[in-house]
Amino acid sequence: MPDIEPTANQSRLLFYSHQVETERSNQVKHRVEIEWNGTCYVGEATAADLPRPKLEAVATATLEAVEKALQEKLEDGRRSVTLSLDGVKVVDAFDRKFVLVAVHAMSGRDVARLAGTTVTDESKDRAAILATLQATDRWVRGNVD
Repeated sequence: MPDIEPTANQSRLLFYSHQVETERSNQVKHRVEIEWNGTCYVGEATAADLPRPKLEAVATATLEAVEKALQEKLEDGRRSVTLSLDGVKVVDAFDRKFVLVAVHAMSGRDVARLAGTTVTDESKDRAAILATLQATDRWVRGNVD
């Protein structure tokens, strides 16, 4: 019998690209692109050019892209899904820096509290994107029938 289930990599939310533009008045615009089942989704967010707002904006842009992917899969109108950033924080532990992301995922009357974390080996922005995807990936896949 042929294997009709997607492989783990096909069904996971994958980080595709990240762009940062400097806007007017010390603002930065983050554009995050993710891939899910071969389709790309883009999210954007703008924030003040300060450390904490920038991390919140990159996580928010990632959540927007994830939400777009989910809405397309749930386009029959059965239910709506909202992903809301609860917070982003850089934490020191075990002689390393980690980015911790907390998210609220709302579907109908159900609210799930999600969290993800990633070591900041390359950049804090990239770590925030990966932590956001880690927080949401399993919940997203579990809510698409």
